[in-house]
Amino acid sequence: GTHPSGPSTIHSTGEPLPHNLPFLFKALSVQHALSIQAHPSTKLAQKLHGQRPDVYKDPNHKPEVAIALTEFEVLAGFKPLERILQNLQLYPEFRKLVGEGGVSLLESATPERGLKVMFENVLQADAEVLSEATMALVERISERLEEDVTLARQNALILRLNLTFPNDVGIFAPLYMNYIRLPPSSAIFIKSGMLHAYLYGECIECMANSDNVIRAGLTPKYKDVGTLIDMVDYTFCDPKDVVMKTELDGEGNEIYKPPIPEFRVKRCEGPYGLTLDPVKSPSVILVTEGSATLSHPECDNKEWVRGMAFLLNPNTQLTLQGDVQIFQAYGGTSVLNGGQILYDPVMTPETLGNKISS
Repeated sequence: GTHPSGPSTIHSTGEPLPHNLPFLFKALSVQHALSIQAHPSTKLAQKLHGQRPDVYKDPNHKPEVAIALTEFEVLAGFKPLERILQNLQLYPEFRKLVGEGGVSLLESATPERGLKVMFENVLQADAEVLSEATMALVERISERLEEDVTLARQNALILRLNLTFPNDVGIFAPLYMNYIRLPPSSAIFIKSGMLHAYLYGECIECMANSDNVIRAGLTPKYKDVGTLIDMVDYTFCDPKDVVMKTELDGEGNEIYKPPIPEFRVKRCEGPYGLTLDPVKSPSVILVTEGSATLSHPECDNKEWVRGMAFLLNPNTQLTLQGDVQIFQAYGGTSVLNGGQILYDPVMTPETLGNKISS
């Protein structure tokens, strides 16, 4: 992408990309939890950037899509109310951090208010109380053989998190956040304010052009707990509602279309080659499996192999020959902006198919 914190360049020349892209496109290999976090809305991002530009590097929001390449483990959104209440009964250490006042609010007619109190009480628990609760929890579930599959999996995750981040407040997150295991090619959409943490696996990630992250646990990085408590979306959600629905184009390629204007992602694969239809914006291609040969008069890079990234000009149709899987990220349009593409295109045919260095 073109974010100033780490802009990509053209591999052959070292020059910056000739387009101001509205998205960032990444491949992630997650070996341990990547912090409990959320991303601000545009309005909040502008405020935070103005107040602390050293921490919040830009005034943009950062909604994102994560598409699984392998089985991909994620914590995303708050569990349904009944599951949280169940865990408050089954885990006395969790209940102690939440407090009886928080439990009563969750059991009341306004449970969303109780959800915020629960989250605030856990994150801002006294250090000594938190240490005692985490040690007690780990000791108790380590010695317990749980017959219920869901609870056994939940306990195993807590113990895994504690191995990497011992006594961290984030080890309680599986008790109030949805644990989701995405099979390959499935995806989740993380909107502004949605609490989440990527845990393990490989994925393709596409997001609006921003580096704004507000963290609160499972990380050695800066934690802005107060800001996170104030801005999180306190909505109970079912895990299946977090997983995205996809569409198919005329060639049978899978399209991930989040409810934002900055980007779309297309997944294309085929043992005998594939065709990329033209899109109106510049696009970035990541080759994730196999290899393919490209024939095009304006492209110097004939062979595309796993691990390569390419920049394509707008309105370009390509045909690839070979057994390959690629992901293509491209800009969307905005109804509020009169249907204009949300980037600044610089029409330079020489960039077609240029290899990108990141």
